[in-house]
Amino acid sequence: WKQNGTLIQLANNNKYSFITDGVLQIHNIHHKDGGQYDCDATANYPTLGTQTRTTTYMLTVYSLPSVNLTVIEDGMVNRMCDTVTSRTWCAINHNVSSITIQCDVDGSQPVLVQVLHNASILFTQNVTGDQQSVQHSIAVPSSGIYQCLASNPYGSKQTSLYVVVAD
Repeated sequence: WKQNGTLIQLANNNKYSFITDGVLQIHNIHHKDGGQYDCDATANYPTLGTQTRTTTYMLTVYSLPSVNLTVIEDGMVNRMCDTVTSRTWCAINHNVSSITIQCDVDGSQPVLVQVLHNASILFTQNVTGDQQSVQHSIAVPSSGIYQCLASNPYGSKQTSLYVVVAD
């Protein structure tokens, strides 16, 4: 088996396995698993010699977007974030000059990304291609709920950070 022209290695591979009769099984499928799959079957005939037949399959995988939200404070990832009762809180020093809200998104393209603060849209961008990071800088950070909403034709996901600007 080949995926997009590259031979699939089955040894020590948790992604792929054979079921029966050379049927390829893909585990934990992801939209990046889409593409062209070629199955080369080879037989050795006494009168014809070795014959190879290739069958090609096209696989398209559609997936919901996934999203991750990070606060960058004066150029460095904020390490003062903590998850309490399934909500993530970040403390921001009031002396910082700016913060950047970074949304990392992945999923079937295109993905529409929105950055919100207290339910007001700060920024909207269409994302295409592989996993993308969308950043929005905030000159004067303020406390509140920052959200990253990612949506595509297959659904939407959102994640939130509760930011507290501390004295």
